[in-house]
Amino acid sequence: MSRVLKESYYDILRIHKEASFNEIKSKYQQLLLLYHPDKVRQNIGQDEATHPDDEGEVDNPLIHKIVEAWQTLKNPEKRKAYDALITASEYAENQEIINAEVDLDEMNFNEESSTYSTGCRCGGSYIISEHDMEEGKDVVGCVNCSLKIKVLYDVIDES
Repeated sequence: MSRVLKESYYDILRIHKEASFNEIKSKYQQLLLLYHPDKVRQNIGQDEATHPDDEGEVDNPLIHKIVEAWQTLKNPEKRKAYDALITASEYAENQEIINAEVDLDEMNFNEESSTYSTGCRCGGSYIISEHDMEEGKDVVGCVNCSLKIKVLYDVIDES
């Protein structure tokens, strides 16, 4: 379940996630008529979106996606499982992997730029500014690689 969905069934059917069964069915029927191989052949001819098979029939890959989306979203149990997959995928996508926690006192302060920095194992640096910390930011990435650290510090209320 760690794969990130690039295009959801909701995107394919051009509907919102909270769409009712009737909205899903209506949109499915509209798209089916719009992208049906016979309609595609009549309306736009055979272009790069359609490919004739051995029998000369037009095969539109989008129509297969539309049917697959309908097959899942029309069934309440399948839709519920699919929605759970989307939620898990979105959660995984938004999670930041923190490679270490570093106390602010252990970082080097640069008065000129008002930044704190520490070295990364790749040879790069992690840099956080005082402004970033005032904004509540505490996770920073290395300037050279994809590693991230969490900077530990206390916010002092000046009021």
